[in-house]
Amino acid sequence: MAQTNAHGGIVRTHKGAAAWATKTPIVRRRHVCLPARRTRWVPPLIAVLVGLVVDIGGRLLTNLVIGVAYATHLAASGMQPEQIVQVGGPLADNPVFTAIEVAVGLGFSVLGGYLCARIVGRDEYRWATVMAVLELLVGLAFTGKDRAIGFELAMFVLSCCAVLSGAWVKLKTTRSEERQLAC
Repeated sequence: MAQTNAHGGIVRTHKGAAAWATKTPIVRRRHVCLPARRTRWVPPLIAVLVGLVVDIGGRLLTNLVIGVAYATHLAASGMQPEQIVQVGGPLADNPVFTAIEVAVGLGFSVLGGYLCARIVGRDEYRWATVMAVLELLVGLAFTGKDRAIGFELAMFVLSCCAVLSGAWVKLKTTRSEERQLAC
């Protein structure tokens, strides 16, 4: 039986506690409230690994694309292939390519942190921190000697902040969705 509430919305009422088991929506004004869905439990390690794969894989893909673009730029400027191979190291000295690499890499860090937090579904900051620490360990293992140590430390700090901001974005979007669906 349908009734209207104080706000003019339609409220469907049911007899007994079995109303939540039927998944029949209770409608109030513009919102439709369904019983809470049971989500499948995902081991946090899977979420951390997915975040790492997205972050590190995205950075590697970015470096590959930027390296090819830089080699194409050098070839277009008239360099021979042998000279391009010899000059290939100073890509880190080019500020334009470095800025693009940093910006896109931090974007992948935010995306990896968001996915990690989204998949794990609870203790988002804890598991995003675990992901950031593992990312730092992988970064230390593959750190090149062609950049200054200050730049590498700044990148490690920025990367950790980016991963945690991805978890923050997930928490903010989840809270806004909960507010919209709140009955």
